[in-house]
Amino acid sequence: MLFVKRGKARSKGQQFPNLALQSTGKRYTKVSDAKGVKPQLQSGAIPVVDSSGENNARREKLIALAQQKMFPKKTYRNVTALDKETSIPVAERYASGYLADTWLRNARTSKTLSSITGDMSYDLVPTVSVFKIKRMINSIVQAYYTKNATPDKIYRLLMETIANYDIPIGTRWYYYDFTPLTDITNHTLNRGESEYFDEMLSTVQGSNDLEWNKYDRTDLIQVALYEAIALENPMATKWELYNDYLYIGADLQAMQGMIRKAKSTLSRKRSRKLSPKNVKDMIRHLSLATYLETRDFIHKRQDEEYLNISKGTPTTNDMVDKVGDDEVSSKFNVSYNGFITEKEVKDADIKPSEMIPKFVSEELANNIIDEANRNFESNIGSRINYKKDEGGHHGLAKFHKFVPNRRDKVAEEKLHRQLSDAGIKPKNIHRILTDKKVFTRRKKIAGGSVMIDFSGSMGWNRDEVREVIRLLPASTIAGYTGYAGGMGEFHGDIRVIADKGKYDDNAIERLHEHGNNNIDLNALKWLAKQDEPRIWVSDQQVIGVKEGYTANLSSENLAEISHFIRKHNIIPIEKYEYVKEFATQYANHIG
Repeated sequence: MLFVKRGKARSKGQQFPNLALQSTGKRYTKVSDAKGVKPQLQSGAIPVVDSSGENNARREKLIALAQQKMFPKKTYRNVTALDKETSIPVAERYASGYLADTWLRNARTSKTLSSITGDMSYDLVPTVSVFKIKRMINSIVQAYYTKNATPDKIYRLLMETIANYDIPIGTRWYYYDFTPLTDITNHTLNRGESEYFDEMLSTVQGSNDLEWNKYDRTDLIQVALYEAIALENPMATKWELYNDYLYIGADLQAMQGMIRKAKSTLSRKRSRKLSPKNVKDMIRHLSLATYLETRDFIHKRQDEEYLNISKGTPTTNDMVDKVGDDEVSSKFNVSYNGFITEKEVKDADIKPSEMIPKFVSEELANNIIDEANRNFESNIGSRINYKKDEGGHHGLAKFHKFVPNRRDKVAEEKLHRQLSDAGIKPKNIHRILTDKKVFTRRKKIAGGSVMIDFSGSMGWNRDEVREVIRLLPASTIAGYTGYAGGMGEFHGDIRVIADKGKYDDNAIERLHEHGNNNIDLNALKWLAKQDEPRIWVSDQQVIGVKEGYTANLSSENLAEISHFIRKHNIIPIEKYEYVKEFATQYANHIG
C-alpha cells in the first residue's frame, strides 16, 4: 500500500517475559520438585520443574520468573520456622502462577507473541505426570503407617507434595466431605467386581499417561490412593483397606479445602492485581494451625465420636495392637468413616431389673418389668431378624424451643429454698421483724426426665402432665410425634412440655396434631442427655421412615433402639398409673 493509516502504537509486551519462552540469554536449571525452586532462584538461575509436556516446562519457567520478580528477598513478620519451609513457598508459588497467567493473557492479545504462547493453559500450577502423582501418593500413604506419624509431620509432607502441585485429591461434589467412588464401594463390599474400577486400577498400576486421560482425573487419583493403601497392607481385607482409605482421604480433603480457600484470595479484588495482603492471607490459609482445625472439623463431621477415641487408621490404632488379630472383630467396631471403637456391652448382658432404681417397691418394679418385657416382645423383639425386613431407618426430629405460658404454684413453692432462723449468711434480712427466718438452705427436690410418645396409641392430657409436675417439681417433661410423610428434611417434632414448674399448654396441643412415631431414636437420644431417672412413656411400637414415608424399621435399627434403652438406663413405662406411682415413690425417697 502507498499510504498506511496511522493508529495507536501497539504495545511491545514488555510485561511478558519473552526470554522464558525461548532459550536465549537466560540460564536454566532443572529441579526435581517444586520445593527446589526457591534455592535456585536465589542463585540467579531460572529453575524449571521437570514436568510432563513441553507446555508445562514453559509454564514452570514463567512461574519461576514471576517468583523472581515478586519475591526476590521477601521477608514476613510473625511467621514460624515451619511456615518458612511449608506455607510460604506454596503461597508464593500460587501467587507467581497467578502473575504468569496474567502475562499469558496479555501475550495472547498481542499478534507478535500469540504464536509463542501456543496452547499454554491458564492453570496456576502445571500438571504433573501419572508416575510423579503415584510417587507422591505412595509417600503420603507410607507416612501414615509409621508409628511416629504425627499430624504435623503429615502436614509437612502434604505441603511438599499435593499442595505444591495442586493435585485434585478431594471430591468434586462437596467442599468438606470425602465421597468415595461408587465403584470402590462396590468393589470393597464384595457386591460384585466392577469392570470400570478394574480398568481404572490397571491404568493406575500401569502408569500410562495416555490411558490416564481417558478417565476423570479426580476419580483416578482416588483409585491410586486405594491402590497405595493396598500395597502397604498386603494381608488386609477389602473392608480394612476401605476404612483406611476413608480415613486418609479425609485428611487429604482437609488439605484440598485449604488450597481452594487460599487460591480464592487471588481473585477477590476487582483490579485482579496481587497485593501483599493477598499473599499473607494465602499463607494464613495454608498454615499448620488451619490444617489441624480443618482436619478436626472434617473428622468430627464424619464421626461425632472422633475426638473421644484413639487417633490413627484402623490398622495402626493402639487399641487394636493390644489384642490378637483373631480378637479384633469380636472386641472392636469400625465405623463407616474408618474409626475404631470398642464394642459396647451386649443387650443380653444387661437385665431389665437392673434398670429399675432401688427406691421402687417390689410390686411396682415387677409391674413395670412385666409390662416393658411384654411390649418389647410384641413390638421389637419379634421383629428383629424377622424374614420380612422393610429396611426403614430412623427419622430426623425437629426440636422446638421451649416457650412456657403457664406456671404451677405448687411446684414453684417446692422449688423455693427452705427458710430458716439458723444459718451462717443471712439472705432475707427483711424478715428479721417477722418470723426471723433470714437464712436459707438448700433442699433436695425430686426431678428426673420424662419423654412421652404422642403417637395415636399414646399421649397425655394437660391434667396428667400437671400431676407429674407437682410430684417432680425439678423434672423436665417432653413429647414427640412423627409426621405421616416428611416435611422437608424432618420427619417429626420434639417439644418440651414442662421444665422446673413451668409448662406450655400449646406444646401438648401441637403434639396431638400428628399420629406417628418415626423419630423414636432421636427422642431417646434427647432423653439420654437429661437427668436420671429417665422415663420413656411408650408402648414400644417404634417405626421409621423409608423414602420419606412411614415404614417398619430394619432389624438392625430395631436392635439399636433396644440396646440404647439399656445402655442409658431408660425405663419404658406405658401406663400413666405406673408413671404416677413411680414419681410418688421417687418424691418420697428424696424427702
